[in-house]
Amino acid sequence: MTEIKMIIEDSNGYTLEQTLKNERPMSDIQLQDEIDAYVNQYIQAFNKENISNGTYLKSLKMYYEGNQIRNVTKNK
Repeated sequence: MTEIKMIIEDSNGYTLEQTLKNERPMSDIQLQDEIDAYVNQYIQAFNKENISNGTYLKSLKMYYEGNQIRNVTKNK
């Protein structure tokens, strides 16, 4: 089983931590594609929900076994 820790920070400085779990190993290329698709969908949904009140996603970081595997940061 693969466990990924996801840390999200918004433009107001609020931070949220989530744990994502999947039965496939991290080495599975299909899992890698699904992680990328999930990140893209998460950012779109976050912005759609929050942009009207001036809040945007500042960063989204993912960690696997303590190593950073994704880092999406908005510079503003």
